[in-house]
Amino acid sequence: MKIFVRQCAFQKAYFFKMLICFGILFSLSASSYAIGVCTVNKLNTGSLIPVGFNPRQVIAGDLDDDGAPDMVVLSGSSSGSANTATVLLNDRRGSFTSFNSISFNFAVSAATLADFNQDGTLDLAVAGTSSSGSSGTSSLVIYFNNGNGVFSTQNTFTFQGSVTGLATGDFNSDGAVDIALSNSTGNNFGTVTVFLNNSFGSFSLAGNFSVGGQPRAIAVADFNGDGTQDVVTINTNATGSILSGNGAGNFQVATNFVVTTNSSSFFQVALAVGDLNNDNRPDLVVAGGDSNTFFTLLNNGGGFSNSVQTTFPSFDFRPRSIAIGQVIGDGNVDIVIAGSGSFGDAISATAILAGNGSGTFNVANAVYSPTGTSPTFVAIADFNGDGRNDLATTNSTSNDVSVLLNNGFDRFGPNTFPTTASAGVIVAADFNGDGNLDTATAALQPASGSTTNILISFGNGMGGVSGTQNVGAGNGVQALITTDLNNDSRPDLIAAITSSSSGSANTIYVFLNTGNNLGLFSFPPSASFTLSFSIRAFAVGDFNNDGRRDLIASSSNSNSIAILLGTASGTFAAPTTFAAPVSNPLVTTGDFNNDGRLDLAVAGNASSGAGAIFILLGNGAGSFTQLSESVAVNNPTSITSGDFNGDSILDVAVTNTTNFSNVSAVSVALGIGGGRFGQPTSYSVGNDARSIMAVDFNGDSRLDLIVANRASNSVSILTNTGNGNFTQAANFLAGIFPEQLAVGDFNNDGRNEVVTANRGGNNFSLITNSCQEAVTKTDFNGEGRSDFAVFRPSIGTWLVLSNDLREVRNQQFGTGTDIPTPGDYDGDGETDFAVFRPSNGTWYIFRSSTNRSFALAFGTNGDIPVANDYDGDGRTDIAVYRPSNGTWYIRRGLTTQSQFSAFRFGISTDRPVPADYDGDGRADLAVYRDGTWIILRSSNSSVVIQPFGIAGDIPVIGDYDGDGKSDLAVYRSGVWYIFQSRTSSLRVESFGTASDRPQPADYDGDNRTDIAVFRPSEGNWFVLRSSDRQFRGVAFGAAGDIPVASLYRY
Repeated sequence: MKIFVRQCAFQKAYFFKMLICFGILFSLSASSYAIGVCTVNKLNTGSLIPVGFNPRQVIAGDLDDDGAPDMVVLSGSSSGSANTATVLLNDRRGSFTSFNSISFNFAVSAATLADFNQDGTLDLAVAGTSSSGSSGTSSLVIYFNNGNGVFSTQNTFTFQGSVTGLATGDFNSDGAVDIALSNSTGNNFGTVTVFLNNSFGSFSLAGNFSVGGQPRAIAVADFNGDGTQDVVTINTNATGSILSGNGAGNFQVATNFVVTTNSSSFFQVALAVGDLNNDNRPDLVVAGGDSNTFFTLLNNGGGFSNSVQTTFPSFDFRPRSIAIGQVIGDGNVDIVIAGSGSFGDAISATAILAGNGSGTFNVANAVYSPTGTSPTFVAIADFNGDGRNDLATTNSTSNDVSVLLNNGFDRFGPNTFPTTASAGVIVAADFNGDGNLDTATAALQPASGSTTNILISFGNGMGGVSGTQNVGAGNGVQALITTDLNNDSRPDLIAAITSSSSGSANTIYVFLNTGNNLGLFSFPPSASFTLSFSIRAFAVGDFNNDGRRDLIASSSNSNSIAILLGTASGTFAAPTTFAAPVSNPLVTTGDFNNDGRLDLAVAGNASSGAGAIFILLGNGAGSFTQLSESVAVNNPTSITSGDFNGDSILDVAVTNTTNFSNVSAVSVALGIGGGRFGQPTSYSVGNDARSIMAVDFNGDSRLDLIVANRASNSVSILTNTGNGNFTQAANFLAGIFPEQLAVGDFNNDGRNEVVTANRGGNNFSLITNSCQEAVTKTDFNGEGRSDFAVFRPSIGTWLVLSNDLREVRNQQFGTGTDIPTPGDYDGDGETDFAVFRPSNGTWYIFRSSTNRSFALAFGTNGDIPVANDYDGDGRTDIAVYRPSNGTWYIRRGLTTQSQFSAFRFGISTDRPVPADYDGDGRADLAVYRDGTWIILRSSNSSVVIQPFGIAGDIPVIGDYDGDGKSDLAVYRSGVWYIFQSRTSSLRVESFGTASDRPQPADYDGDNRTDIAVFRPSEGNWFVLRSSDRQFRGVAFGAAGDIPVASLYRY
């Protein structure tokens, strides 16, 4: 199947540009298709949510009764306990906002959520020690939920001991939630304190029950299968204790078991309970001490007699928290471990060990996903309602919560691609000349005695890799840059190669691209140069104005800079070395004094030890003169430049940090002319910022800043507000130890994506930005899933059944001859009721944000309403297609100042099918013509003509494969034909009958369109869910109703 694409040339005309392509005449207004501004970045990776100092625990549960799990985060103390609980409310799509917080007057060491007063809402229980010592006074406090996530009234209970854990269960079989607390009582003794609930959230002490040591963790389950709740503790002496319940609130004497004999003490204990081997008995997973091991203990029905130790590989990964649940989705229970190490280069991640139903786990096949720095707790929940379990971790060093959404491919985070070991450098260019961006990566320092190669990963133009090619290097690559050295329009490579495994790189290799559209490079290198210092970074530019690219190399162990002037052969003359005003200088280039000659901005630590940025003015002959003024910055680690405030004077930005674990910042100094700068403004980013780039990430023609943060496994995006100021950083998970980043359009959607070289993951990550998700037209309650909705012309009424079947809404709005046109016209995330009245060419819209309606005349009788988001601002635009002249009329906005556009695209018999086919966040103009699709891409104004379907087919557009692009699809008498853009493959599904009305939409919230039909004869809906391929039937509607759940209804 061929897809024909042609970039058509524009010719200016009065008010219009005429486009003649494929023999079809189209008219485009002069203000038409540039890439739209991305008001909401939708990245394909997890997010980092700032919370209080040193977060220790996260608990997931629905706090505001909207069906989506929210979070409570405990934080605020350096001792391992907490003094604050922060409530994070879920927008039902996996994004969270800080709602309120609770301050405690004692050190909280454990907490949980449960409905303690049986009012149908989750309450919060916290426990901790209010006075010092193992025999001190502890408190149990119940905070009652008002039903909206606000915790107000409370009950407090005190007891003796030092609380180490809290668990809930119904111990006396009365249907109310009781509480068990593990306590250390000193001298290697401990108890479990049990409080029984009187059904209204008031508790009475049932007793203290001794266990076989000082307990550090506690859990509740029916371990012996007698139908009553039991308690298990894990103790500091590497043993466990089971208290068997009698169902009346009492417990038998503890039965003790051994977890391991290889450790004399457990202190940082992690415990999780679940059925690991599918025998309907709860098993245990335990980690203790400060080692890289964990233990699985299978329940034999009479206890835990066999403990199996599993050890992580040689790198420093130590379990801190364990959760058990189905995260891979194959029906087996998996283990999720949040861990980090005790050394400077220890990774922070979750390790997912896939279950096989037998209770055994292969650590060699563990999948590691990045978190913030030093995760302390992991929770499992379906945060975005797509039917797949997601993860959340508290991160004690980066002071945030990681939300890792499940992408359905056993991964949590962005797509990753393998590289050479310990990848630390990355550049991007089209190395093989196929029009798609490729990457080149290399290891900073391979294992002792080994060598490394530069790995070229060829992009497939869809955000994937089509193949790889090695370029021989050496013991390691400390710096890598790409540019066209010999003016053949092919990107070449320059690498700083280590001469030994010591990591000292003082040799420059030049690899010229040999062409032939193969991405091959000269080997041996076309040239090499040895410097007197170890190289830290490169910069390129024409410093002597001879039309050739020159090279700057800066030192990592001195204050030296070398310049190598380009030659006609594409290599360099002998290097000339000069002194920089700072040690270990970082370099960026630009014309900082606007004299037409390239200058250098160098950053590093001056002789006084203070960090500074100096400007070296170029003389146009390859030499530089230092300005006396400097900009003070703290310990710079990377530098970039650009015009951040639009005054045509270059500005500079540097990342700075104090050490590996401390939070970093970006310092931005605005240029004032002559190579001088004002005082810098600082913005917080992630931990250990290593790389920075200035690029327009959201399509507003302003340079934003993107930072790779090594220790927090993240990238920070600082959005330019237009006057040289930036928003506070939005932090997103990248990979494990992202060392360096590059930016470009890797999936040809017209927007920039980010790639990071991940030194700890031996891979690189691709972080895509789909901008605002395509407007979900029938999500009337904003939960992220399409609802079941019909318009009943006989009474002009909308009937909406929420996706969870919990609520039915009736809204009289319209008349029998109106055309329903629902959409999110006010951008609040909820679908608005709307109709187009052909008789008077008027739109009537009932905005969900205000519950008020308004009318707007736009169109005429005979027009086809084609409301969609054409400018990518997250709001549905009013639009009509006029068959009589093949013209689209679009009104952006709902005010009298709204922008109006007219586009001639189509003929009278065409069926309009607007959708986001190129994934740039904006609907493209498109028509379906008896089996042929004709699409005008908004990303680059190219026209795509694609035969797909036959006359009589019904177009059923949707993003069926979840790649952020609408797929071509048709419905033919009960059979669906879908051309999936992710894989360029055909999918055929039989689902429905000839009389059914196709209603494709995202019913399960997994960001993929589900196949669905509405059967008018019965008023039934039938859905084939993409998340699990399960069938769903819903009775809602009647004969004569117009279904309005489909994303496409034209």
